Amino acid sequence: MLKTALKPAAEVFDFPVFRKASEVLDAARKVIRNKRRWITGNYAVDVNNESVGCQKKDKDRSYAVAFCAMGAVRFVNGPAEKSASQFLAMAAAIESKNAVLKGKELVYADGTESYYPEEDDVTGFNDANSHKDALKMFARAIRMAKAAGK
Repeated sequence: MLKTALKPAAEVFDFPVFRKASEVLDAARKVIRNKRRWITGNYAVDVNNESVGCQKKDKDRSYAVAFCAMGAVRFVNGPAEKSASQFLAMAAAIESKNAVLKGKELVYADGTESYYPEEDDVTGFNDANSHKDALKMFARAIRMAKAAGK
């Protein structure tokens, strides 16, 4: 489905530089809150559903109009992007029932433990679930980041 009625996200969303993971996550959730701005199978697409870069550039703006969960985090960007991505990956693993949080560590169903969940947890969850589930993943990630003071 073409996304021709959507303006490029860089023209619609003008975020400050966020320093906290919870702020990056909240802004990214706002980007994909409109279901037409959420996608699966790519990080970002233009009005023709062609894969494009998701990061804003100073003079050469991205023409992305829609994003997956991880693409939205990359679009918002900022110093806390890596931390935000980790909270989102933790939330994805928990929401998919593949892991539980034990202290600050994820314990996966196969018994492995990790302090650093994988970005694949986010993209896999995003692509296999509904828009509503993706927003729930963001809500969990934001709660986790705020609880950690991030």
